[in-house]
Amino acid sequence: MNKRYLISKTTEYELKVMLRGLRFPVWRRFIVQSDLLLADLARIILTVMGWTDDVPHYFEKNGTKYFRKTTDDLYWDTINEVDFLQVRIHNLLEQRTDSIHFYYGNNSDWICEVELKFIRPLKNPGHKPRVISGNMANPSMFASSYQQYKDFIKPFATEETVADPQLKEAVFSFDKKTCNALLCLRNFGQIRF
Repeated sequence: MNKRYLISKTTEYELKVMLRGLRFPVWRRFIVQSDLLLADLARIILTVMGWTDDVPHYFEKNGTKYFRKTTDDLYWDTINEVDFLQVRIHNLLEQRTDSIHFYYGNNSDWICEVELKFIRPLKNPGHKPRVISGNMANPSMFASSYQQYKDFIKPFATEETVADPQLKEAVFSFDKKTCNALLCLRNFGQIRF
């Protein structure tokens, strides 16, 4: 029998973030507390995907954008935007299969779907997020934009067609251990710019 857990500090989420539109799926599964701020989730996603906090990024759900409000934003109140320092993960992801989009890049060309896979009772309150699995290396190691990455990966029909073993390891592997070590650092491994 399935138990339903109230969305509170007593739950943890298993989330899956996946880059959209690629032949070889780039994805990560990780565990977070459901009451973390969206700003913290953004830092976690940046870390697990190998990105940095010096590039524009935001969440979007149902036409509303959630991102860091800047002090010089003159038009903040005229558009459908919310400061992600004011919203918790469980405010947007309430039940299994709920999802939000995460946009990264100067042209917001890296688009990820963030899906809530499981809700569980919280085992270790205050515990750092942790990656449980992933596929493919960090795409930003090979390209600075989504289109460049698609062009880079295009010649590989399958993982088996890559002749160079070092290139194969670099492109098709995911380093969970390093990722989890970064998530234990201040700001989940992200340097504030």
